Amino acid sequence: MTASDAQQLSLLKKQLEESNAALQSYLIASQAEAEMASHIFYNNLLDEKSEDLQGFDRYLLSKSEFCGDLILARYSPSGSIFVLHVDAMGQGLSATVTLLPVADVFHSMVDKGYALPMIVREMNRKMNYKLPPDRFVAASLIEVDLLHEQVSIWNGGMPPIYLLDAKGELVRSFHSTHLALGILDSDKFDAGVERLALPTEGGIFASSDGLIEQENAVGEHFGSQRLIKELKGNSPHFMTGRVVAALKSFTGLAKFSDDVSLFYLHFQELIFFLDQKELSAKSLRSLQDIHPFRWELTLKGRQLAEQEVASQCNNLLQQMGMPQPLCQRAFTVISELSTNAIDHGILGLSSNLKNFADGFAEYYTQRDKLILNLAEEDVLRITLDWQPSASQPRLVIEIQQTGEGFDADKVLAKTSDELSGRGLLLVKRLTSNLMYSDFGRLAQATLE
Repeated sequence: MTASDAQQLSLLKKQLEESNAALQSYLIASQAEAEMASHIFYNNLLDEKSEDLQGFDRYLLSKSEFCGDLILARYSPSGSIFVLHVDAMGQGLSATVTLLPVADVFHSMVDKGYALPMIVREMNRKMNYKLPPDRFVAASLIEVDLLHEQVSIWNGGMPPIYLLDAKGELVRSFHSTHLALGILDSDKFDAGVERLALPTEGGIFASSDGLIEQENAVGEHFGSQRLIKELKGNSPHFMTGRVVAALKSFTGLAKFSDDVSLFYLHFQELIFFLDQKELSAKSLRSLQDIHPFRWELTLKGRQLAEQEVASQCNNLLQQMGMPQPLCQRAFTVISELSTNAIDHGILGLSSNLKNFADGFAEYYTQRDKLILNLAEEDVLRITLDWQPSASQPRLVIEIQQTGEGFDADKVLAKTSDELSGRGLLLVKRLTSNLMYSDFGRLAQATLE
C-alpha cells in the first residue's frame, strides 16, 4: 500500500467515524423529541381530559412511543359517567394525532352536559372536518346514568363490549352496530344507542382488537373465547390485571404486535363512591348560608340552539356556592326542561321518532334543519330563584317558551318504559314540585 493509499484510507475512516457520530447524535435527538412529543400528547389526552374514578380500571400498552388506543373517563355535570374508548387506524404518531379531535370533543361536550348521541355525532363531524378522508377511528362510548338508572352504549367498529355479572359470567354482548368515526357524512351517520337498566352488581368489560388478535409463537390468536373464559370468576378489583397477565403468558413474547387497551367498569363501586361523594359535598356548607338571588336569561332566535343553557346555569350555581348534589339535580332538571321547550315547543319535533329504528338519527337530522328557521319571535326564558329564607331552602326553576303548547298531564302519565316523555318523568322524580301552565309553555320546578 502506498503512502497515498494509506492517507486516503485514513481520510475515509475519519469520514465514516464522523458520519456514525452524526447519525448517533441524530438518533439520540430524534428519540428525545419523540419522548417529549409523547409526554405532551399523553399529558393532554389522558391527564387533562380524563378523571380518576373509583370503580373504573383501565390498562393501555403501546407498541411504540405513541399509542393509537385511548381510554378516557369523565363525569358530566348531571353526575353521569362517560367512558370513551378509541382505536385509531394505523400506529405511532400518525395514529395518536388522529385521536386529538375526538378527545377534544369528548372533553368539552361532556363538561357541558350533552347527551351521548350528540357527542358521538359531533365527534364524527369533527373527524370529517379536521382529518384527511382516509383517516378513521374505531370507537365506543358508554354513559352510566345514575339518575335515569340506565346504561347507554354506542359501538362503532370496536370489539364486543361485555356485560358481566358479579362472578364475571357473560350476561350480554354489545357488538359493533355502527361504522367507525370519520367514515360517514353527518346526514348518513347513525348515533342511536343501546340501553339497559343499570345493574347493581357486575360491570362492563371492553378491549381493543389488539387484545384478542395478539398471536403467540405458533400464530394462534388470543381470541374472544379465551378472553371470556379468563373473565369468568375474576374479582372486579383484579379484572384487567388478570387478563393482561393471561395475555402475556399466552404470547410468551417480550413485545406485542399491536397496541393493547382494556377497561372494566364496576357498577357497585361507582354507585357507592358517588353516594359517598354526595354525602361529603352536602356537609361542606349549609344551604342557609347562601344568600338569596334571582337570575334570568332570555334567548331569541338562533341563540336558543347556540347556547348551552344548562351548562351556564350550572356554572352560576357553582359560583354561588351551591353544593354539588344540588347542582347536579338542577343541571338535569334545566337540561330536560329547556330541551323539551326548544325541541318540542319551539321546533315542533315529535319525540315519538325515538321509538323507531334509526329514529335518533332522523330526530337529530330534522332538528338541525329546523334550527335554521329560528327567528327573533322564538324566545326561551330561564329564571333561577334561590329562596333560603323559606322553612325549607329551595331553588325555583322556571322555563318559558313561545312555541306550541302540549298536554303536560298526558306526558307525565306515561310509563318509564316509553322512550318519549322519560325526561319529564325524571324531572318529576328529582323535584319536590313540578307544574305546567299556559298550555305547557311555562314550566316551574322546585328543588328542596
